[in-house]
Amino acid sequence: MRAKIYFLIILSLFSSCGFHAIYRSDNKISDKSQGYNEELASINVEVTRKKLNQDLKNNLEQVLNPDGIKVDAKYSINISLDRNTVSTFTTYTGSSGRNKVILTANYQLKDLKSGEVIATGTATAKDDFNVENNVKNNRFANYIAEDNIASNLTLIIAQNIRNLLINDIVNNYKVRDIPSRTAQNANVGAVKEE
Repeated sequence: MRAKIYFLIILSLFSSCGFHAIYRSDNKISDKSQGYNEELASINVEVTRKKLNQDLKNNLEQVLNPDGIKVDAKYSINISLDRNTVSTFTTYTGSSGRNKVILTANYQLKDLKSGEVIATGTATAKDDFNVENNVKNNRFANYIAEDNIASNLTLIIAQNIRNLLINDIVNNYKVRDIPSRTAQNANVGAVKEE
């Protein structure tokens, strides 16, 4: 009997947590919107023409629209990506023994119809790698290691931006669905005349 009660309590806790899949086809943000997957697919990604920025754009487009849904663009996201490499460990000879690569992406989401900025945000990812100092021609190996780390970090940043965009789009619909407080307050004391 006690096990059944515990089972029902645990079942009710899991069913009331508010979790729902974002890519489910009947999942709507509000009554006036498309589903999450159509909203995310309607974001046009704009970046500069550097290799790392193109990696981020490709990863972000894949993360935002994994099913390849064809929809008209409603939003535009402009991303600036900064890359920084710092030494985290110095050897006894004074050279770097371990480096950390830090990528920071600042984004700005705009509505294409109105041109207004809906949201801004920042996503950061970092990872480190060993610097080889004892091998001949190690500069190229270190360069490739750093480049691969940075390229892999763009996928993490793309996933973080997607999560932030879902929150931004949901909040944007909540703001649009709630009438302004001044309009509500103006109607409070109004008396209908006949």
